[in-house]
Amino acid sequence: MSPTDSPEMNFRDDSENNIQIPNGIVLRDNLTNVNIPPDTSTGYGTYLISWIASYTLLRNNVEIFALRNQQQQSIEGPNEFEYNTIEV
Repeated sequence: MSPTDSPEMNFRDDSENNIQIPNGIVLRDNLTNVNIPPDTSTGYGTYLISWIASYTLLRNNVEIFALRNQQQQSIEGPNEFEYNTIEV
């Protein structure tokens, strides 16, 4: 990633292929308390994030983890965090 690129959050399957944002997933900007709309120009959905903001990732309104601005992003959550989806 070059210094001018925006950081992003996306979702991948077990084979490291990008997948659609799973149902019920929302990324919230903690400063404005507004849900961030995903960028769907890639065809699968990506959240574009900023290094200066803090975010909370929610699944069905339950916090999964947070990205807190501390002059750098740090992921907070349970050890061995993993999220799997099942396609129906």
